[in-house]
Amino acid sequence: MSVDKGEKGASHPDGVPGKYEYPALDAEPGYWAEKWAEFKWRLAMSWRESYVIEVLCLNMALWIIFIIGHHLFGWR
Repeated sequence: MSVDKGEKGASHPDGVPGKYEYPALDAEPGYWAEKWAEFKWRLAMSWRESYVIEVLCLNMALWIIFIIGHHLFGWR
C-alpha cells in the first residue's frame, strides 16, 4: 500500500514514513511518575541522614566473616 501526502496509510498513522510509538506517549510526566520520583528522592535522603548504609555494610561484612570462618576454620 503506498502512502501519499494526502492520505494516511495503515503502516504510517501520520502519513510520514518512519518509526513511531503507538499509543503516543504524553509529553509531560504523569501524576504517578512525579510521586515515584519524589518517593525515591525522600528514600535516598532518609538513607543519607541516618546510618542505614553503614549498618547494612557492617552487618554484611560480619556475616561474610562468620560464613568464611565457619567453613574454613570450623567455628561454631
